[in-house]
Amino acid sequence: MGDIGSMQSLRATIRIYVVALALLLSATLAFLAITTKDGLIARFFGGLWCSITAGVVLSAYRKESGIAQNPVPVSGTVIEVKLGNRGRRTVRYQFVASDGTRYEGQSDWGVVKPITLGSDLVVLYKLLDPSVNKPLTRFLLYSFQPYGS
Repeated sequence: MGDIGSMQSLRATIRIYVVALALLLSATLAFLAITTKDGLIARFFGGLWCSITAGVVLSAYRKESGIAQNPVPVSGTVIEVKLGNRGRRTVRYQFVASDGTRYEGQSDWGVVKPITLGSDLVVLYKLLDPSVNKPLTRFLLYSFQPYGS
C-alpha cells in the first residue's frame, strides 16, 4: 500500500459484503435453531453457533471500529511468529507510537501471506489509545485507502 509517509491520512470503508455475510450466517443459524424438529441437542448447538458467530463479529467490529474512526499508521516489526494448527500463524509485533512509547500487539496471520521474524508491517492504532492496534492487512470488516496530501 506504499510507505508510511504516504499513508498519514487514511479513510476507512466498511466492507458491506463481510457484514452482510456474517449477518446472514447468524440469522440462518438462529432460524435453524428455532425451527428444527431434530430435538433439543440440535437446537442447542444451532443456538450456540449462532451466539458464537454473532459474538465474534461484534467483538471484531468493536475493536476495528475503534481504530477505524481515527487510524494512525506506523511501521511495526515482527518479533515472534508462532505456528499453530494446520499451518496457521500468530505474530507478535512491536511499534513506536507518536508519543514515543513502544507498544506490542498480537494478531493471527493465516496461512496465505508469508511472514518471518523481523518482517516489517503496517500497524494501525487508535489515536488516543495505541494499545488498541492491529496490522493493516488483518482487518476483517474495514478496508483503508489513503487520501489527502
